[in-house]
Amino acid sequence: MGKYRREEKISLKEHILGLLLERDKRYEQRSQERDLRYDQRFRETEEAKRVLVQTTEKRFDGVNEFRAAMSDQQKNYITRSEALALVVAVSTVTGAIVGALSYFAKH
Repeated sequence: MGKYRREEKISLKEHILGLLLERDKRYEQRSQERDLRYDQRFRETEEAKRVLVQTTEKRFDGVNEFRAAMSDQQKNYITRSEALALVVAVSTVTGAIVGALSYFAKH
């Protein structure tokens, strides 16, 4: 009854309707404020996700560059089968040279 003066005579129905309208306004205002907060949080979350995706993409770009560099570097490395073939060839040639030297040392 704070908003009505004592001299005013209003019906109980008008009084209750007035209270209900005041409450409706307050609830509507709270609802709008809550919606604004939720919208703001949603925008902040979306922005955070966007930044996270960009950061992750940059990170994977760096990883992909590293992989490409390792792949290029590995192209220059000798393979195990090539190394074994070289060892066998060197051993064969070395054996032949040692045999030839032994032959000439005896004669």
